[in-house]
Amino acid sequence: MRIAGSLLSLLVVAAAAHAQPGVDASALVADVASYARSAVSWVAEGQRTVIRPGQPAQSTRFELWYSQTEPFKARINFGAPVLTLSRICDGAAQWIWYPGTKSYGGTESPQIGVCAYPLNEWPALGVSLHAAVVAGTDRVTVNGGERPCTVVHGEYGGDSRLTLCIDTERKLILRYAIENAAQTEAFTFHVLKRDEPIDAEILQFHAPLDAQPPIPGAVVAPVVVARTSPRYSDEALQARYEGRVVLSLTITADGFADDIKVTSSPGMGLDEKAIECVKAWKWRPGMKGGQPAAVPVTVEVNFRLIDTKR
Repeated sequence: MRIAGSLLSLLVVAAAAHAQPGVDASALVADVASYARSAVSWVAEGQRTVIRPGQPAQSTRFELWYSQTEPFKARINFGAPVLTLSRICDGAAQWIWYPGTKSYGGTESPQIGVCAYPLNEWPALGVSLHAAVVAGTDRVTVNGGERPCTVVHGEYGGDSRLTLCIDTERKLILRYAIENAAQTEAFTFHVLKRDEPIDAEILQFHAPLDAQPPIPGAVVAPVVVARTSPRYSDEALQARYEGRVVLSLTITADGFADDIKVTSSPGMGLDEKAIECVKAWKWRPGMKGGQPAAVPVTVEVNFRLIDTKR
C-alpha cells in the first residue's frame, strides 16, 4: 500500500536521522502553532493510516471541516467513495452517523475534539511538543502539487512521539503522526485549505427520515448551563500564551464536578486556573436509563488573550 509505505518511510527517517544543525525545531513548531491559532476555518481531505504491532496497516480516506470561531464546530467523514462514518459537532451536541445501517446517536456537549482531530491540536503544539528536533525532509502531494516538508519529531503527551512534516513556506502541517506502544496513527493531507468558507449545513446534523432511532437507554452527557471564562496565570499572561488545558472529570448526579484530573496542559500555572474555572461552572447532570447519574466527561478549557480578565 503506497500510503502506508510512505508513512513507514517517514517514521524510519525521523527515528534514524540526527537533528540538523542550524534549524530551530521548537521555533518552527511555535510559528506553525501561532499560524494555526489565527485561522478562522479549515477544510481538509486526506488519508488516515493506523499501524498496530503485528497487524497490517489500515488506511481510510477522510474529509474534515472545522470552523475555528466561537462556538467551534466541526465535521469529519470517513470512507470514500462510500461514506462509512460521520461525526458532527455543532457547538451544542456531538453526533455520530453510520450511513450503512442508517443509525445514529448523539450527546449534548460543546466539545469538538472528536470531530476536529488532529487540526484542533495544532494551536497548542508550541507548548505541548517537547524536545523537538528536525530529522530530515520529505515531500507530500497536497492541493494538486507536490510540496517539500521538514520532518520534525518530539515527545508528546508523556508516552507518545509526534512526527510532523511541515511545509515551512506555507506554515502548514502536511503529515501528522502520533506513535505510542499501542499504535501509530497518521493523517496525511492531500487537501488542506485555511480560512476556506464552509457551508453552514455541513456542520449540522439532520437525521434522515428513514434513519433508525437512537438506542433507548443511551447515556446522555452532562451539559454546562452556566460557565465563566478562565483567568490567566501571571506566567502565561506574560508569555502571551493562547491555547488550552484538557481535563477529565466526573459530573455527579447532583451536577457537581468531581475527580478532576489534568489530561493535557502547557503548564505555566494554567492547570490550576482551568480547574478553578470548571469547578465554578454550573452543570445539568448526565442521564443513564432516564435517571440522573454520575458521568465521566472530558473538558477543554481554552485560554484566549482577547477575552482575558485578570
